[in-house]
Amino acid sequence: MSLKDLSPAEKLRTLESLALPDPREELFRRGISDQNCLSAENQRLLEKRIQSIDQFKLIDAIPERIQVQFETAKNLNLYAWFVYRFYPVAERQLLSALELGLREKLDPIIPAYDKAKKGNNYRNRFGDLTLGPLLRYVHDEKLVVNEDFRIWWHQVEMNAKARRDFEHIEKLRSEDLEFIEYEESDFTIEEQDKDHDYFGPLSKSLPRTRNAHAHGSTMLNIPGTMKFEITQTILNKLYS
Repeated sequence: MSLKDLSPAEKLRTLESLALPDPREELFRRGISDQNCLSAENQRLLEKRIQSIDQFKLIDAIPERIQVQFETAKNLNLYAWFVYRFYPVAERQLLSALELGLREKLDPIIPAYDKAKKGNNYRNRFGDLTLGPLLRYVHDEKLVVNEDFRIWWHQVEMNAKARRDFEHIEKLRSEDLEFIEYEESDFTIEEQDKDHDYFGPLSKSLPRTRNAHAHGSTMLNIPGTMKFEITQTILNKLYS
């Protein structure tokens, strides 16, 4: 395919299209105007977008050099409104910021490479630390746990509500009732509702995503900010 056959959204912007939103944003965001971003309608949408990204902040204890990398990822995510293919670039930058933060915090305490401990090393034979082993160390040492993640608690509540609904259905059947009245907020969390792992699988999937970006990929992300919340949670917990 020649360059002239590419969609205008994929090519270098012109002066006329420089400030227009990427047309693919319309797939996920309603109300986007094809006018210059300074139009009142697009300013309103961009303001909401900035607010959705700005909610993610690292604590003051985290060094400035890591804060800068995190903010760079936020800016890339914001500018993906104009160039949709900035989304995977933003995600790669975000995971690089996570790796930098983990390495700076954990490098002094993770043991040196030990040739005798085949599968138990977190460093490679050159003494380096990368994202996968760093997250594995955090998980193994329980420096971050499931309870630290908002999304884990959300799933716990969903499990509790599903169990409550099942119990009500069983009561309707066993007692031959016509209906049961209850408030949506009427549920209790029990230990069985917490029986799911979030951080374990996450600690394995994040390095795979980072590697896919770093080693060449055509992956195109769906807009979202979940990985910002994940990165914020992990780093803030470690540095707090």
